[in-house]
Amino acid sequence: MEQETYQFKVDADQEGTRIDQFLTISLEDRYSRSEIQKWIKEGLVTVDGDPVKERSRKLMAGQVIGAAKRIIPENTQEPVAMEFPVVYEDKHLAVIHKPAGIAVHPGPGDSSITMLHGILHRWPHLRGQGSRPGIVHRLDKPTEGLLLIGLNPDVQWKLSRQFQNREVDKRYVAYLLSTPSEMEGRLEFPLMRDRVDRRKRTVHPAGRDATTIYQVTDVYKTRKGRKLCRVEIELITGRTHQIRAHFAHIGCPVVGDDLYSRSAKEFSRFGLLLLAARLGFTHPALEKKMEFELPEPDRFLEFARKATFY
Repeated sequence: MEQETYQFKVDADQEGTRIDQFLTISLEDRYSRSEIQKWIKEGLVTVDGDPVKERSRKLMAGQVIGAAKRIIPENTQEPVAMEFPVVYEDKHLAVIHKPAGIAVHPGPGDSSITMLHGILHRWPHLRGQGSRPGIVHRLDKPTEGLLLIGLNPDVQWKLSRQFQNREVDKRYVAYLLSTPSEMEGRLEFPLMRDRVDRRKRTVHPAGRDATTIYQVTDVYKTRKGRKLCRVEIELITGRTHQIRAHFAHIGCPVVGDDLYSRSAKEFSRFGLLLLAARLGFTHPALEKKMEFELPEPDRFLEFARKATFY
């Protein structure tokens, strides 16, 4: 049976952490602790190469933790015709413009159409090349923007490593429902899955490190007394919902965010105003720096024109 494998090294500040908790955090809460405990029971988790059976085992700095997840075959790789702009393409990789409102790949038990289905229709040779063929990174379902696709397994792996090693330049544009106290800054708040609402991420000391750098470029003083703003963002880490959770934490949720904002309905016509606007990486085959940038979509520009009326 096919497996997805993971490997992590225990840092000094993680010494003494239970192995099930360590993996839950390292895997960014993609899997519940109870599921990870099942992996341990099945012998799918190792410490320095040796299987471990004790879910409460405490870890030591420098140990290498391995984990494997058995993949249950699902009908998730059926190509589906889908319209999306291809910004760049060669025989190694492609950069596409992901629309808002569609997930990058299926989640557990999710049978909805995703970008993966459209990618397999556009590049049918990718079908069967792993559980997420071509997928290098992800954007939230309501987020629009640049998505990088590896057109063969070797390039996909090398691009994924660039993301893991934080060698990719990721820039975003967002409109916020309030203006931060500082016009530019660095948000460093660890994130983990919210214990009450499992859809959300929340700031918590036990979470994974997350760093967001921002600069306010425009402030819109509205007739209702609000101070909305436009920000340009550099994403240092790439945690799930990082931008949305960070700005919600400081009281400045992204416009149109129906998960982190109570005012989402008021701006529902615009959707989530978060754009993955710029992407810079090293081409694994050509060994040269590649940079791509999107202009702001019409719905962003329309909001900017009408912002003062809110």
